[in-house]
Amino acid sequence: MKSTLSIIALALTMVLTSCTVSDIPVSAVDEGQWAIDESYMDTSVNPGNDFFMYCNGGFWRNNPAVGYEYYGINQEARIDAYNRMSALTLPSFEKIKTDIDRIADTQSEAGKTIQGALDRISAVTTQEEAWKLMGQLMAEGFQTPVDLEIFSKDGKMAFALYLDEDFEWYAKENSKAKADMNVDMPMRRQADVYMGLLDNPGLVAAMQPVKAHTRAVATKEYQMYIKFCEGLGVSPDNLYGIADMPDIEKDDDSTYNFEKLKELQNAPLDDLVKMMKDKVENDAFLASPDAFESLLGKGYGESEKIYMINKINSRYLLYEQARHYADAYVTPEMKATVLARCEELRQAFIKRIGDNTWISDASKERMMDKINDIGFSVGYPDQWLDWKELTTQPSFLDDIVALRSAKVGLYKQLFGKDTHQVCFNFVLLLENIMTPTNIYFPDFNEVVVLPANMMEPFSSPTYNQAANYATSYLFAHEIIHAFDSNCSLYDKYGNHREIFANEDDKKEYQNRTQQLVDCFNALEVMPNGELPGVCCDGKFTLSENIADLGGFMVAYDAYKNYLKNNGFRGEELVRQKRLFYQAYANLWRSSYSVDFALLFTVGPHQDVHAMERERVNGIVMNTDDWYELFGVKPTDKLYVAPEKRIVIW
Repeated sequence: MKSTLSIIALALTMVLTSCTVSDIPVSAVDEGQWAIDESYMDTSVNPGNDFFMYCNGGFWRNNPAVGYEYYGINQEARIDAYNRMSALTLPSFEKIKTDIDRIADTQSEAGKTIQGALDRISAVTTQEEAWKLMGQLMAEGFQTPVDLEIFSKDGKMAFALYLDEDFEWYAKENSKAKADMNVDMPMRRQADVYMGLLDNPGLVAAMQPVKAHTRAVATKEYQMYIKFCEGLGVSPDNLYGIADMPDIEKDDDSTYNFEKLKELQNAPLDDLVKMMKDKVENDAFLASPDAFESLLGKGYGESEKIYMINKINSRYLLYEQARHYADAYVTPEMKATVLARCEELRQAFIKRIGDNTWISDASKERMMDKINDIGFSVGYPDQWLDWKELTTQPSFLDDIVALRSAKVGLYKQLFGKDTHQVCFNFVLLLENIMTPTNIYFPDFNEVVVLPANMMEPFSSPTYNQAANYATSYLFAHEIIHAFDSNCSLYDKYGNHREIFANEDDKKEYQNRTQQLVDCFNALEVMPNGELPGVCCDGKFTLSENIADLGGFMVAYDAYKNYLKNNGFRGEELVRQKRLFYQAYANLWRSSYSVDFALLFTVGPHQDVHAMERERVNGIVMNTDDWYELFGVKPTDKLYVAPEKRIVIW
């Protein structure tokens, strides 16, 4: 018996000694770079009173803003992006810079281009020919009385026609161009012409409905639009109108009268010819040195030319510069990393939906249909469209015509394609790839991540993962936009079908969002009492605040999953969570003046986004972990009792 007990005692001793402190699993350690400068912080500030200033007070103090000044991380990212772009050579951009100085030497060539288009218009003998030629001229890069509106229709790319009321930004006065060019056209002040319509009030009335869009053309009633498509070189099957556009794209001006629409397509030939000539004549401005000088100022210099070139760049060269920029700076590895992170965020959000206790299963089902369909366009398109760079065009005017033609050619490549497949290509026709932003397109149900947030100072493979996951909040923010106070009313196609399956869910959502409105209404915009009582407009900024709060929680959940799966424990786990909060605050690191804050909070440029200070404080104060991680007490200014902390998604 004694020997048996001894064996048992020995076994127990072995078990006990195997559980000493030295054998407890050690926490993982993140050895990545903590790239946030400690001097940006102001640890003299109580984080529970102003977390924004606790994390960014040093930066604020060392970068004082006066007048309408603003300094911040987004500004730094823009400068970095433009420095990268300036190191590249864009063929079309370089040709524009050369040809803008050759306007006087190339008037004859430019005049032939315009006269050729005018002669073709003069030669038409029927309305059908006029509408077909209108489509051909658009495809070739000339201005026409109608323009294209591009959108997604039931998951496919489509377009509508609308009246092009907006003259080219450079069209001021063409009177001097006639004297400079041997072109047969009556010159008129464009402000008095309105495309030659003001002398025909009846036709003006007929044209107005097209301001909103046409309807689908799949009937013989709209043969003129089919002729236009024939000339443009696209199928009329992809031409829709206001009756068929996604509900979220419609606005208060989107009304029309079908009878007037028929009047428009049956407009007399002489009127159509006049409208078409007026639009082509606008381009004479680009071929006349004197007319050009009338816009830029007598004796204009390099700064005025740069202004003109930049305007051309923003209108016509965004896609070309995006291709060159992405090829140079966005690697497949960067793209794959962010795509994987976006999927992490989707799964974290799906779990939050499943755990949600205030919304019914029926509403959750609608949410799941939408979130599972969300596409992620990251870094650059999976497949680039064919783009024609400028080559041997003989004049500055011919450059612009060729660039317009190339842009229309890109649009034509989109029509009828799956929305998710070509969304990024569409975006790069409208947005500058260097912009430090991301976008949710509700009628596409697509989140677009531009390169800036994939690079330093926001993200890097060498960074601590707390910083990289905090940056992924910016992507989660866009996911949550699909369920904000605006987009929660629409389905994955942008059609009006609320995610709320019953009134109880909708009322609870409205109750919770009103709590968020009240929260932000109480947050002063300036940190040091410079604007006492001037607070954020919680209602005006509601959709963005919903996306901020939900985006933070989704990204934080994803990061906590990462910490758990990678063996972070104890003090190191706590430290990494604190770093996540600090990295989130760093995303809004900035300094702005009183005048700047007033301008964008209550002034004429009121922004749908809260000021940076509120975007930090208004979010962290509604998250439970923040209180324990930073020792926030009930006596602190930002303290919110647990039962009053706001949770929406």
